[in-house]
Amino acid sequence: MALASVTYTGDGTSLGFPITFPYLEDSHVEVQVNGVVQEMPVQYSISGSNVIFVTAPGAALAVKLTRKSGSSQLAGFQDGNTVTASALNRAYLQSYYLAQEIMDQIEAAGPAGTAIGTTVTPTGGLSTNVQASLASLEGRQGAGVRLEYVSTNTLKLFPRFGGGLPIWDGSRVVFRLVPGGGLEPALGIAGLTANTTYFVYAYWSGSSVALEASTTGYVSSGNIVGFPTKSGDFTRTLVGMARVNASTQFQDSDERRYVISWWNRQPKRLFSILGSDTATSSTSFVTLGSIIVPEFLSWAGSASNIIFLATAANSSAGQECIATVGGSNASVANTAGRGGSGTAGLNSQITAAGTLITLTDGIVQAIPQVAVSAGTGTFRGAYTGINAIIYG
Repeated sequence: MALASVTYTGDGTSLGFPITFPYLEDSHVEVQVNGVVQEMPVQYSISGSNVIFVTAPGAALAVKLTRKSGSSQLAGFQDGNTVTASALNRAYLQSYYLAQEIMDQIEAAGPAGTAIGTTVTPTGGLSTNVQASLASLEGRQGAGVRLEYVSTNTLKLFPRFGGGLPIWDGSRVVFRLVPGGGLEPALGIAGLTANTTYFVYAYWSGSSVALEASTTGYVSSGNIVGFPTKSGDFTRTLVGMARVNASTQFQDSDERRYVISWWNRQPKRLFSILGSDTATSSTSFVTLGSIIVPEFLSWAGSASNIIFLATAANSSAGQECIATVGGSNASVANTAGRGGSGTAGLNSQITAAGTLITLTDGIVQAIPQVAVSAGTGTFRGAYTGINAIIYG
């Protein structure tokens, strides 16, 4: 479906034809009759949201109205000048309209009767070139959108790099534009269950891109469309993953990264501190009871590098305090850190590192673990904790 044009059929008597798309200036509306560009105001004028012809287009002639927002910048900004909301909106709308017009041109250039990027019926598969193009989009994680946390009861799908998202409409792949400026598709918390992880999918409602949350997983290879979709329903494109916490809220904090995007992944900080001094005499690794073990959502196969920094003192001279990083739902490659002193009770700085490779889509825990060679180790609450960067 064209985003910035509409075509009518003349009947020899009608003079007025509605402009069904928004535009910034009258000169941005191109008018064609039977493929010939018309001249304003000689052959037509624009009144309100209607093109009014001087002479009615003949019967059966195609009347096409197309928005062409132009390459000239409509709003400019200079240092020291006042920036108004109207100027910002005008600049944003011109960029948004241009993106829509480009999408229309791409679709028009595709195979007859199909939308962008497909050459097959539902019983076939995408061509090699199309699959490669979509795989490239997935690989660079920039299909034009990003799922983000907005509040405890709302997630939104924001446009990035033009805002294009591939969606299967039952017979073809269509790149749908995701709007910004407060019009982003949103997912609310209503109807979702506490302590549950959901996959978030985008679909075409018939008039706009919408979001849904589902516990049903996705298929990303060997499916008909060549990009991740809901298992059993190719019309739902995967855009992210979210977990509802125990308070039936969305959460995206240093200690609980419960919202991640599939497309256009970005770094997020993971951080948790011990808080109060905690002692252990265990010679095998244990988790410090008072620390909040940080949790984050992660896609299978993703790698996360975790740093565990600790300050600790051993009650016995010459004995060590030991730290390492463990994980749940992950294979772990780690390096333990050790610190000790010839003087009992003297603080040592300890650094441990680990790489967690996520086993299955869902929650991963970065677990700080400690031990002693002998004696009792006291880990200082204000100087002991996890610090890491994850992606989602």
